[in-house]
Amino acid sequence: MDDFFSYQNILNLVSDGWIETLNPTILVTGIESFEFALNNKNECAGALAALDHSSTLLSLLYLTQEAKYIYGGREGNQWQPPIIEVEFRKEIDLEENIGITNQNGEVSLPSIWIHLGHGSYEKYGCEEVEDGPAKISRANDGYGGAKGWIDTKQMRSFIDKCSSGHLLLAVLPICRSIYSKKVLSGSSNISMIIGEDEEDIGQVQVEKYLNELQTLAKAGYDTLSDISIHYHRANKLDIE
Repeated sequence: MDDFFSYQNILNLVSDGWIETLNPTILVTGIESFEFALNNKNECAGALAALDHSSTLLSLLYLTQEAKYIYGGREGNQWQPPIIEVEFRKEIDLEENIGITNQNGEVSLPSIWIHLGHGSYEKYGCEEVEDGPAKISRANDGYGGAKGWIDTKQMRSFIDKCSSGHLLLAVLPICRSIYSKKVLSGSSNISMIIGEDEEDIGQVQVEKYLNELQTLAKAGYDTLSDISIHYHRANKLDIE
C-alpha cells in the first residue's frame, strides 16, 4: 500500500495513458442509496467516509493526468478529467456482479468498489476436509441473511473476464476480509485491496481502514504536486 502513490508508480500510470481508460464510477454495494446512508449514519458512517477518501484518490489521479497535458507541452491534445459518478446498489446481483453497464449495454469495471456487508471463511482445521471458500455477503442484511452469499472466486472470475475498465481500489471493511483479498489479489484487473482481517471486525478495525485511506489521499496530494513540478520543469527545458 505504501508504494501505491509512489512517485514512480504514478508517473508510470500517467505516462502510458492507462488511467484514461478507467470507468469514472465508484460503486458502493450494500447500501441502497446516498439518502439511505445519510439517514442511517450509525450503520453507514464508515462507508460514507470511505467514499469521501476514495473519491479524493480518484480525483487526484485524474488531476495528475491533467497536469501531464498542462505542463507537458502537449498542445492540441488536451484531456479533460471525466465526471466522477457514484452508484449505490442494495445488493450484489449474481449476474451483474460489480459490473457497470453503459447506455450501449457495454459492461466495465468500476474504478473503485466499496462493500458494506459481511465476509465468511470456514477453516475446518483438519487434513481430511478442505477449508471452505471465502465468501462475501450480497447485501448488508444480517449475517447470512436472506440475500445470501457470493463465492469470492466467482467475483474474481467476473473481474478477470471483464475486458473494459480496471478496479484501482476495492475497500472491504468486512469480517474475514483477508481471505477474500487473497482470492481477488490474483487478478491483474485489480490494483489494490483494503481488507486484512482474519476474524470478525469492529469499529476499531474500520477506523484503521479509514486512516489508511486518509494516508493514501495525503500521499496522492504530495505526489500530484511533485509530478506537476516535474512536467513543468521538463517543459521549460524543452522550450529553452
